[in-house]
Amino acid sequence: MNAACAKYGVKLNYKASIRCERYKRTGEILPDSAIEEFKKLDSIFLGAIGHPDVKPGILEVGILLKTRFALVNTSTCGR
Repeated sequence: MNAACAKYGVKLNYKASIRCERYKRTGEILPDSAIEEFKKLDSIFLGAIGHPDVKPGILEVGILLKTRFALVNTSTCGR
């Protein structure tokens, strides 16, 4: 990502890191405050989601689906 951005003069601002360690430590996957932060951004890049210590589907639903449903009304995609 950084190499491509440098080549094309694009600047990325890495705001947050949502990691499995939070879920393992607190049981919280994606706090509502993260959704509010997402709403302020122009775009969101999510890398791979999952962890061998967490049952498949938990992180995917808790991050991907929660984000999609929360942002569906704020998206300008396809307009």
